[in-house]
Amino acid sequence: MACRFLNVSTSGYYDWASRPPSPRAVADAELTTTIRRIHADSRATYGAPRVLAELRLGVGVHVGRKRVARLMRLGGSWASRTVGSDAGGSQTRPRTRTS
Repeated sequence: MACRFLNVSTSGYYDWASRPPSPRAVADAELTTTIRRIHADSRATYGAPRVLAELRLGVGVHVGRKRVARLMRLGGSWASRTVGSDAGGSQTRPRTRTS
């Protein structure tokens, strides 16, 4: 039923579903793990530019700015920002996406 709706053959769907992940997908998964570690080590304060700098200078991984931003966005890692403060200190909340 879904194959007919999507206008693909049944054999084509099962061929696609049984394919191993591409080399790019495997590299993205490894890079996402490294990005999450860097982000966690910064106490969730580093955004994509600082994570990129840490990858290039600290880890020695040559990667593009937009790729890091995309993986952080897809992985749910982004920096917290200060919302306001009171006598007890500042409060933070994660950034929210509006879409």
